[in-house]
Amino acid sequence: MPLIPFNCDLAGPSGDGLEMLCRSLAPLRDELVDELAYSARPEESLQGRLPADTTFAALPEQLLLSYEAHRERSELGEVFRIANGLHDQIDAVVVLGPPEVCLPARALFQASCDPYHNELSRAARGSKPRLYFADDALDNDAMQSLLERLRAGGYGDSPAESRWGMIVIDPEGEHAPTQLALQTLLIHLPEAEHGPDAATQMRHVFPITRHGSPLEQLTGQLGCEVPLHIPDGIDGPGSMLTPAGLLPAAFLGLDCIQLLVGAAHMNDHFRQASPGENAVIRYSGFAQWTGPKQQGEGATVIWQRSLESLAAWIRQVWRRVPGSAASRRSDPILLGQRDLIGIDLDPAKGSIEEGGPTAFHHLLVKSIRTDALIAESLQALPDEPSNPVTGGPSRQIGGKRPSAPHRQTVPDIHLEQIQSELDRQRWNGHGVAVSELPSLEPHVLGQLIQMTLLAATLTSRVAER
Repeated sequence: MPLIPFNCDLAGPSGDGLEMLCRSLAPLRDELVDELAYSARPEESLQGRLPADTTFAALPEQLLLSYEAHRERSELGEVFRIANGLHDQIDAVVVLGPPEVCLPARALFQASCDPYHNELSRAARGSKPRLYFADDALDNDAMQSLLERLRAGGYGDSPAESRWGMIVIDPEGEHAPTQLALQTLLIHLPEAEHGPDAATQMRHVFPITRHGSPLEQLTGQLGCEVPLHIPDGIDGPGSMLTPAGLLPAAFLGLDCIQLLVGAAHMNDHFRQASPGENAVIRYSGFAQWTGPKQQGEGATVIWQRSLESLAAWIRQVWRRVPGSAASRRSDPILLGQRDLIGIDLDPAKGSIEEGGPTAFHHLLVKSIRTDALIAESLQALPDEPSNPVTGGPSRQIGGKRPSAPHRQTVPDIHLEQIQSELDRQRWNGHGVAVSELPSLEPHVLGQLIQMTLLAATLTSRVAER
């Protein structure tokens, strides 16, 4: 699988300055690589479950090595045991937790699955469950509507289609709204409503938290599954490749091994590639170029709606970086067709606000997952001479010549729009960065996830100096 490129186009001195900035980041990269090597454990010393002090950067390799050595007794093996063991027993899973904690799972779901996944029959989903998200806002109407949908079951009459389970994500394990929402939903689990078998009921509740947290103790008392763990040093957005992201992904049938292999591939690239070719360093350099000490503000541009939650996750990661556009809440997520096509980029003309984005990071996906649709537009024909018999214009209808149909595929039209917008931004002197994803396969998503986390960490190190 090819590596995701991070291509930057900055005009004139700005481009030269970015190249110099990237070269200056090499010593910091080396320091960070040394720390990552120190935090990684050799294969022979790995335990089955994930150590509490695992860092986000060491996480992909550590999960893979531990799974290879310990299989079912490893953290990843436990994820697979739960997900694979319940495909035939339940038809829906609720992911419960604060919105920012559930965002990694939502991003993987939206990027990887059919946009109408929950509306497909069980057979069309390959027996993978429907996935719903319940935050901890304690919105009575939203919670009641979710429960009504869960009670309605799937689209068939198999026993599994009347049952559902719950993933509870709370890293610190003491978030009161999450615990209240959990206890409210527990009452309505199918077994709780139709029988006294509490043991069966709790086997469908999967807590994900830190070692020794209050949630771990509470769910242990209730008889839930043994919790999966988020390492102590990994915060909300960094938890994408912990069980908080991997368990929902495994339920959906995503290839979690390839997700981690892609992230490990990006780790190797970060360690070894020169600054000029290093996607992580160039991403960090571009982010710094759009910071307050440089020349502008940045915006993330997506051209597929399936990337909306992933772009929101990227923004959440960068909001932890001091001084970044994201940390100042000046980092819009733009949907290309809606927010850019036909919009004047000149602030003087009032279309883009003064002080608005002057640099754009585009997330593009090269391939499509379905057959290309054909779009026909009417194209005017050249004028013809008058009809020699009637003296009037030839083949006219209502005084106008009919138009000839012009056939193009929707992806081709889309690509033309994207290229035109990129050219326009460059022509207007804006900074343009492009991350071109060959597909939305797990290996590619793993690369993008790790590239974002590493670039944000590298940029934080610069801000701390």
